[in-house]
Amino acid sequence: MTELSSENKSEIYLLSLEEAMQDAPMPLMQARLEHPQDDMLITWQVEVDVKTRGVEHYLVCVALHWDENNLDALRAMAEQCCSPSDKLIYASINVAQYGDEHFAILIEQTEFGEVLINSLVQEVIEKAAIEEAVVSWSSD
Repeated sequence: MTELSSENKSEIYLLSLEEAMQDAPMPLMQARLEHPQDDMLITWQVEVDVKTRGVEHYLVCVALHWDENNLDALRAMAEQCCSPSDKLIYASINVAQYGDEHFAILIEQTEFGEVLINSLVQEVIEKAAIEEAVVSWSSD
């Protein structure tokens, strides 16, 4: 896990999907306790055998943010984490809006295919227990 400064007051706490899935009951909850002012960027490098295109390399980044002013920094951090051989898939979740009618998971559009993108983002959300963490944070 890495903590990186952005140009804003919030910092970005960078962690891989593997770190977010560690044995602790809820690693994201622990990370938030240790870094309460930081937004998070969860990354996952994955190879996918895409029908008609062969094996492709993706970097899936899911940003969890509380500060709207940090969106550009989170997106820039995702780009910096992406190697030239990877295709970037980026999604963001405004945790502070959970329970509000404006709450949404925003997935950046790409030419990679909607089903592929949505399924990879969903896998990160499930494996990192993001839904459970967001619900828990909203009740604090």
